[in-house]
Amino acid sequence: MFIFSQPNAPSQSDTVIVAQASQVNHGARREHILGICQAIPSFQKTPPTINEQGEYVLSFPAAGSDYFQMYENKVLPDTGTATVQSQPKHGILEDDGGGNYTYLPNPGYLGEDGATFLVDLNSQKVKVIYFFHVIEGHADMNSDRFQSLCKDGGMWQISALSASKKQIRR
Repeated sequence: MFIFSQPNAPSQSDTVIVAQASQVNHGARREHILGICQAIPSFQKTPPTINEQGEYVLSFPAAGSDYFQMYENKVLPDTGTATVQSQPKHGILEDDGGGNYTYLPNPGYLGEDGATFLVDLNSQKVKVIYFFHVIEGHADMNSDRFQSLCKDGGMWQISALSASKKQIRR
């Protein structure tokens, strides 16, 4: 079967198209990046009790494992290490020693904050960028309030090669 090219367009064969597509990432090191949006309750004077801290816990091995399963179709164990790459500006991170961190906003702070971690799961690495919305009260993931803070849900893949500010910060 013979297929005509459109007028004023150079003809291309399948081989050329495949070659062009394969050159896009040739030699580029692919970085795995995961964005996570989380609504965090503010506290006025005292940090939350140990029983209240569940909303403040960040589980990085689980987030890294979720990334590889959802976006790379790889099943990895949810055990590994997390290294802090950038600290929040309006709070602190506490390491529990088991791969999880607790984010505690400064007392009385309301607004946006963030932190970046490098998660290593059996030599598979993913950068996890957390976007915190410190709010009064609580915002369950299924609530309208959460949906208004985290426009496209709580988790998304960020392309390292073509990341725009909009893609990184939703």
